[in-house]
Amino acid sequence: MIILIPLHVNLYIYISITIPIFASLISFFVLNSKLDKIRGYYYKKSNPFMFQFFQMLTDITLKEITTKVYGDELENYIEIYEKILDLTPDNSDCALSLMHAYFFSGDFQKADLIGDTYQKKYIKEKIQFLENKTLDYNVLYFNLRKSKKNEPLSLRRIDPGLKIARSRLAHAYNRSKDFKKAKQLSEEILSEFPDYPFALYTLAEANKGLGEKIIAKELFYKVHKILPEYSKPIESIIKLSLEDGNPERAIEVLGNYKPEKAYLWHILAKYYYVHQDYHSTLEICERALSVNNLFKKARKLRKKIRKSLKKSKNS
Repeated sequence: MIILIPLHVNLYIYISITIPIFASLISFFVLNSKLDKIRGYYYKKSNPFMFQFFQMLTDITLKEITTKVYGDELENYIEIYEKILDLTPDNSDCALSLMHAYFFSGDFQKADLIGDTYQKKYIKEKIQFLENKTLDYNVLYFNLRKSKKNEPLSLRRIDPGLKIARSRLAHAYNRSKDFKKAKQLSEEILSEFPDYPFALYTLAEANKGLGEKIIAKELFYKVHKILPEYSKPIESIIKLSLEDGNPERAIEVLGNYKPEKAYLWHILAKYYYVHQDYHSTLEICERALSVNNLFKKARKLRKKIRKSLKKSKNS
């Protein structure tokens, strides 16, 4: 999730999650003060200064910024984020969203705690995401690249009816195996926002979890049609095809998906490896590496297969 907040000074200060919000603030702290032990951006030592900092550099108060960002939905966001983190305590992306919400609500102690607990994990996971060239589920929620930089962005404008936050909650229900609740919440969102892709995705996940594979596949294809660049639905379709023992269908799907993703081919390679079809495994590994020659998992599997084939040939 990305939060972008314009502060009306000569230059805009952009605050986001994927390039963590504290980075821009810390840069000002370093340039304008000699504060020691700045380990994060919400630490108690910094909080009083932060209020003064915002008001000194801008003609807008933190309260006004909060209203611009959350409207009157801040408490609802906090409730949803808390529930998501309760269901999926490893969810660093949601944790960062909750941390921001706590900060804007004035609950600095909770913001400090969340930041201290999840900041390093969040950064590490985003680094891994970039290295593996895979699409994270929540990364697409806030794609602000097409937004004009001089437009103030707010959750109440880009997340009407909290459809994004509620879809994230549905995803958390799926991850915690409560597929019935996930399905119910997804259908509620879709009744308000028909064909909203992320609610369609969570509905597909829920149907898959409930054993409704045909419905799940149809929904995943629907999401793919709406968001062709999003690889998660294709990943799910491939896995469902392999669960049905149909690698040929998986190959067909992969062959039609552009741009190719090395990690998707690697899923197929692992299937062949488990079924001891080592020649096909090697062939698919080569296909994955033709897409991304630095993809470590495919390189490792290829090395393993070559060693096994050589050993088998010499025996």
